[in-house]
Amino acid sequence: MSIEVTSSPKTQPDSRGRRLESWKEIAAYLGRDVTTVRRWEKREGLPVYRLQHSKLGSVYAYTLELDAWREKEADRETLAGATDAPEGQADHPTARIRPVRRWLIAGGVAVVALLVAAYFALGRKRDSDARLAQLLKTPAEDESFWIAIAYALRNENDLAFEWLDKAYASRELSLSTGRTDYFAPLHDDPR
Repeated sequence: MSIEVTSSPKTQPDSRGRRLESWKEIAAYLGRDVTTVRRWEKREGLPVYRLQHSKLGSVYAYTLELDAWREKEADRETLAGATDAPEGQADHPTARIRPVRRWLIAGGVAVVALLVAAYFALGRKRDSDARLAQLLKTPAEDESFWIAIAYALRNENDLAFEWLDKAYASRELSLSTGRTDYFAPLHDDPR
């Protein structure tokens, strides 16, 4: 038994290509995550159109415009040294690391941050300090978020808030997806 898929009239090709009707469709077309595509729209000028409705809005994009944008970005990356780092961060130590390795490094950073807190909770301050020093030397994705957690769990609120500010300034993904119960020691702080 075969199932025939039909597209709505809105998705028929026109001079700008097929119309993609959502972030999910746009991300699938580009072979990326929705978060990445939204970031590209905000920071890199990905050609996405918005329709504002009474409560929520919707987005759409055309395939030919996306292809042209991708080609232009590929040319720009070739000229800039072919990093996948945001503009202005090409000199950052993690800029030339492949995305999969970046996530593995970020996972290692998370483990070290939790070790910092565990050693501190066990009264092994010297071990906690040594792991924290190691964490501060490791450039990685979402490092500020995890350093903030380490300081929060060590009850060093000033430093925890300082690193949370850094995480916010660099728009680290873990701020929106990370667990907030790690920050329980900060809940009583009026900041």
